[in-house]
Amino acid sequence: ARAFLNLYPGAGELGAQLKYKPTRDFAIKIAPSISHRGWALQATCTKAVDAGLTKLHWALRVRRVGVQVRFTLCRSGLRFAIPLELWPESAGPLPAGELALLVAFWVAPPFVLRLLFLLGRSLREVLMSSGAAARL
Repeated sequence: ARAFLNLYPGAGELGAQLKYKPTRDFAIKIAPSISHRGWALQATCTKAVDAGLTKLHWALRVRRVGVQVRFTLCRSGLRFAIPLELWPESAGPLPAGELALLVAFWVAPPFVLRLLFLLGRSLREVLMSSGAAARL
């Protein structure tokens, strides 16, 4: 956990950052903040592959009047970012129903990948144990 205070001429931002790293190659960061523009909450997932040489970040930034998703791929010092504004500021405040749907879309990719990995590993173990039982 980390707290920060950023001061700029005429503005400032106060925030915190919580990081949860369940495995060596996966991390989740939650960073709430408040500034003169209002509150914001950023949630970032990071997945490392190829022994940490490639990292995939997907971040969801929610503010009172906007939602943005950013996908970033980092490989060999190069960074490719794809920002996607899901709810523009000009559309007004974000309704709770749409917020829940956008959060579900952000959470889905890591969980789907994890479920597919666990399903594949379980299927492989079942096939290996049935093959070993058939040989006995």
